[in-house]
Amino acid sequence: MQQLDLTDILKNQIVNSKITGPLEIKNVCDDHRKLSSGDLFVAVKGAKHDGHQFLDEVFKLKPTAVIVESLADVPTNKRSLCIQVKNSRLSLDKIAHAFYGYPSEKLFCTAITGTSGKTTTSYMVAHVLNGLGIPTGVIGTINHNFKNKIWDVNNTTPGSLELYSRLHDFVELGAKGLSLEASSHAIDQYRMSSLDLNVAIFSNLSRDHLDYHGTFEEYFKAKDKLFGEILKFSQKKEKTAVINIGDSYGAKISIPNGVTKITFGTDRSDLTYKILKHDFSGIKFEVGFRGRKDVLELAVPGHFNILNALSAIGAGLATGADAKQCITALQGYGGVRGRLESVANKRGLYAFVDYAHKPDALENVLKCLADIRNKNKIITVFGCGGDRDKGKRPIMAQIAAKYSDYIVVTSDNPRSEDPDQIIAAIKLGFSKSDLKKVFTDADRTAAMKKAIEVAEKGDVILVAGKGHETYQIIGSNTIDYDDVTVLTKLLT
Repeated sequence: MQQLDLTDILKNQIVNSKITGPLEIKNVCDDHRKLSSGDLFVAVKGAKHDGHQFLDEVFKLKPTAVIVESLADVPTNKRSLCIQVKNSRLSLDKIAHAFYGYPSEKLFCTAITGTSGKTTTSYMVAHVLNGLGIPTGVIGTINHNFKNKIWDVNNTTPGSLELYSRLHDFVELGAKGLSLEASSHAIDQYRMSSLDLNVAIFSNLSRDHLDYHGTFEEYFKAKDKLFGEILKFSQKKEKTAVINIGDSYGAKISIPNGVTKITFGTDRSDLTYKILKHDFSGIKFEVGFRGRKDVLELAVPGHFNILNALSAIGAGLATGADAKQCITALQGYGGVRGRLESVANKRGLYAFVDYAHKPDALENVLKCLADIRNKNKIITVFGCGGDRDKGKRPIMAQIAAKYSDYIVVTSDNPRSEDPDQIIAAIKLGFSKSDLKKVFTDADRTAAMKKAIEVAEKGDVILVAGKGHETYQIIGSNTIDYDDVTVLTKLLT
């Protein structure tokens, strides 16, 4: 049991309450199915369910107290147990942070937002911080991890209860740093509003999640809140914003007063670069910062990985380390599963699996491969997820056609949609001349086989869309499926 003074924690959030002083709380819960006697229940309005609809059942389970936005569904004789708030999601976040002992106060916290590159950057940041002597845990799309401990995940950025519970785990295991992927959904839904940030990183912005945000401007506003709200109200004394000003939206990011700004992405940035060598084995480039120049070699190709590295160096600089120390710490970084992951084979092919499932990411990866190939063909296998932004489907077709010699359009995670209908929507983006080099097969394995059939020694095969995922969602079923494993077997 813990004593929590909810009136103090929620302060300006409370609209109506008869509760005063600390309460003995066994646990905090936002799912009525997991509630036990003595718990605090927070009624959250979700996309599919509203916790207020289950209050009759909640009160039968004898909670210590209940947080609600509306008293309309609360019986009169139970209102003394309730605290009415303006925003129950935000209240849940504040309470969860307090319940788990304010763990972000004990960590050097870095959050990365942007359309592409969050996962890679989060691992690069952790690599830098670990190299600087700050043991760092990672929370993101692939998993949560600290040292040899790994937790599976459902969302890029977890809900508030899971987030602060995990940060508490990190602290208990000896972590001193955090590298977090901050999704636009999580920011918009107040899942990380109480996080005490040291560093916020903006990577880039391009079309994604419009099925949720509605417009591109609303999507940007969600990203901007990481800086204009979460970083702004962080209690950390030293706060830094690391911004890609090579992206047009970088200049629009809200930088609060008192926050140090480190820029990258152009020749006018604080952090600059010059490419010295670039091929399928990786990239070697010169990093400039305040008159000093040092060389960094990465065992992963791609101009976008230079930008990811620069942002990670920026996070390292925020610790007080110098550029040389940060660059040295990043040496030896070997990439992330499913991010332009090379698949070894004896056929003389350059085969890669990548998570690119949105237009900007697909273009970045294909442009990288086009830049470093010789005269060999690029064969791209990709699809689009079902029940997601449908407008990007023809756009991704146009991008694939621009850089590829052959294209195999296949199924990704179709979910509740008909895979053939998704493929048909993608094909609308191809011109008549493009269609001459396009094959289709809803069977993802068969699609990879087709790519291998048309490939010759020295050619490049890119299988895009699922990356690190080890499953495929078809209808209501989730089956085991790993692009790297499948492609490896087909190339054997």
